[in-house]
Amino acid sequence: MQHRQRLSSMFAVVVAVAGLAPLAALAQTAPVPPAKEVPELEAPSPERGLAFAQKFCSNCHLVEGGTSATVQAGMPSLQGLANKPGQSGERIRNVLINPHPPMPDMQVSAQEILDVISYLQTLRSDKTAPPFLSPAQKGEKPMYPKPS
Repeated sequence: MQHRQRLSSMFAVVVAVAGLAPLAALAQTAPVPPAKEVPELEAPSPERGLAFAQKFCSNCHLVEGGTSATVQAGMPSLQGLANKPGQSGERIRNVLINPHPPMPDMQVSAQEILDVISYLQTLRSDKTAPPFLSPAQKGEKPMYPKPS
């Protein structure tokens, strides 16, 4: 807050020097809008991830429980993506944030990404493989993929 007051005072000086004194008074009294709060993410949910996949991914990928019996030729199933050698939560997140053609850019939220990654984790055949999302240790927050 002190930083904002200092900027407001500097603005008032610049405006006064420029010969715009009436605006200087406005700068001193104008309320500063509150900073936007970033919503806290909920714990990743495989159920929400499945619902998202059924709604947005099933036109191209085979999704468990999906209603579509046909998908585009050459497109991997979500189970195939989850079990791809070297697959990681970071890779999945990067593809969802910056999709490659022919995948559409869907502008997914951070919460939706975590939910999809959590759902894909349930599709892994090798249950001994490292998790896509690192589980939290007692007293720590869960480790999510790094932001880009």
